[in-house]
Formats: sequence, structure tokens, C-alpha cells
Amino acid sequence: MTELRRKWLATDRVIATPSGKSIPALPEEEVRQHLWAAAEFLVRSGALDHIVELATLIAMIHDVVTDRMVDEFSQNVIKPIGMLMDAISRSSLIEILNNAVMDPELEKTIVNINTESITLKKIISLINDKEVKTGLYILLIFLKALGRAARSRFSEQQIYGV
Repeated sequence: MTELRRKWLATDRVIATPSGKSIPALPEEEVRQHLWAAAEFLVRSGALDHIVELATLIAMIHDVVTDRMVDEFSQNVIKPIGMLMDAISRSSLIEILNNAVMDPELEKTIVNINTESITLKKIISLINDKEVKTGLYILLIFLKALGRAARSRFSEQQIYGV
């Protein structure tokens, strides 16, 4: 097998002539033998079957996919994801969420959730906590922005009939 690969790569070598044109380094008959050996290798290894299947799949996709589909996919999927990634990367939201998820108190609570009793008194005392108030405030502002964006999108759909 390595001999076939070595012979196949040997056909790539060329010799430059004084006129600037290049000729194969191997005689034409030897090149044909190498090509035949490479073709035989592709058939015996099953690679040719995979190449044919791949070419068929590409032809089918080419027949099915239209320019309109590509445009709609880019407008409705790629562009919004890109805008979201840009917005997230420009804000400190990822860092804040990462720090919140990595908080040792949160992990301890999650581990002990089944053994700890959750009382109304504990919930009310948490609501009075300054950090909980800050988190709730951020969450409420986020919900407000989410509602505003949804209302804007829904009114846009009504206008354009989307």
C-alpha cells in the first residue's frame, strides 16, 4: 500500500525544459501504470465507492438547495446568531453568569437540596438579602427588555404579515 502511495506521488514530479514548459519526470507508459495502480488502490480499498457516494450526495444537495434557501438561512439563522454572539461578547454577561454558576454557595445548595428543608421564612429572608435584590433587579430588567423585544417583533410580524 505504501508502495502504491509512493508511486502515485512520484507522478507529481516534473522536469522543467529550456522553453519553460514542464514534462513528466517519468515516461508516459510509467505514468499510466502509476495511474492504473492508483485507480486499482481506490477500488480495492473501497475509497472509490465513498468518493462516488459523496459526489452523488453533493449533486443531490445542489439540486435541492436554492439561492432563496441560502438567503433565508443566512438571514433567519446565521445573522441573528452572529448578532447575539456579538452582543454577548461585548457585555459582561458571560463573566457574571460564569461567576454565578461557579459560586460555592450555589453548588453547596444544589448538592444539599434534598436534605435541606425549604421554608417560607428562608425564602423571605433571601428576598431581603441585598445580593438577591440585585439579582432580581437585573432579572426583572432583562425580562423587561425581553418583553420589549418580543412586542417589537410581534408588531413587526403584524405589519409585514410574517
